[in-house]
Amino acid sequence: MIDTSQSGFLSSPTMLADVGPRIGSTPSATEDRRQFLSMLGIENRMQGQSDAALADQHREAAEELVAVTFIEPILKQMRESSTAPPPWGPGPGEKKFRSLMDGQVARDLVQASDFPLVDRLARDLRGYAASDAARPRMTDVEA
Repeated sequence: MIDTSQSGFLSSPTMLADVGPRIGSTPSATEDRRQFLSMLGIENRMQGQSDAALADQHREAAEELVAVTFIEPILKQMRESSTAPPPWGPGPGEKKFRSLMDGQVARDLVQASDFPLVDRLARDLRGYAASDAARPRMTDVEA
């Protein structure tokens, strides 16, 4: 048991014992993942998903990556380089919320377009997920 009386940030010594790894036990990586997902409250969401649902998740992740990494910076640079005179230039509201607008326009553009990069990233994510699931897990090796 860990003495928490000096630190004062834990309300009970059992909090750390419930969250941290058990000393003397060597759970497998699968068990570690299950415990982590259960702590996040998403363990049941990850189990039993169809291949189509997983493919959709991979596609959405790839679209988000392309939108945030490539399209949004281009839109930001275009808006910042605009030197329109005051009547046609951006007002205070547009200046304040333009980053939100750029993000939404980038997501909409990627979803509406058929970018080969999105297809490739989604395919790679599916491949990584499949190879990760098929790969045998090593348990902790005692020295």
